[in-house]
Amino acid sequence: MPNQTLHVTAGPPSASRSWISSWFSFRITPAVGQRYVSFFVRLRGRMSAHTNPKLAAIDDALTEVEPILEEFGLAHGFTLTRSHEHSYNVPYRKLHRESGVIRHEIGLIISSDMPERLERGFFPDIPCTMYIAAHDRQTHMRYGTRIFEAVPFSALRSSLQGYLMEAERKLATCTLGFIAEHGTRDPLA
Repeated sequence: MPNQTLHVTAGPPSASRSWISSWFSFRITPAVGQRYVSFFVRLRGRMSAHTNPKLAAIDDALTEVEPILEEFGLAHGFTLTRSHEHSYNVPYRKLHRESGVIRHEIGLIISSDMPERLERGFFPDIPCTMYIAAHDRQTHMRYGTRIFEAVPFSALRSSLQGYLMEAERKLATCTLGFIAEHGTRDPLA
């Protein structure tokens, strides 16, 4: 792996390439490539799906922990989703996977009330909460619990991996029988 490189070559525009890729040519080694990926993740975050500048600032900050979420998701079969303009409880990041008839979800949400989010926007100690949910799609039963509550965003980067592992351990116990015994009927079903 360390000797692998990614060659990106460009020439005149063609039907198979976008106009942007037509004008760039560079060579990326894995070490340098990670810096480019980090840059583009940060750049993507600056183009938040939220039109409100305060919510967009919070959404941009959440992109800082996306690499940790994406790496965990890939290793454990989850897909990362981001909030969008008309989502509930924005901004957020969610990891979800289908496991037979059970849908597992790990959510990272902002704990402060919406009026505070709209007034203050992002600040380093904005409180975050992580939850898990397991949905039995056949019986429309749902089980959920919190992994942590009101942890300052500034503390997440160092502790997020451990919290994700705890979430995965708790989701492993969410069998159909466990959801039937401890869950509640999904009100949206």
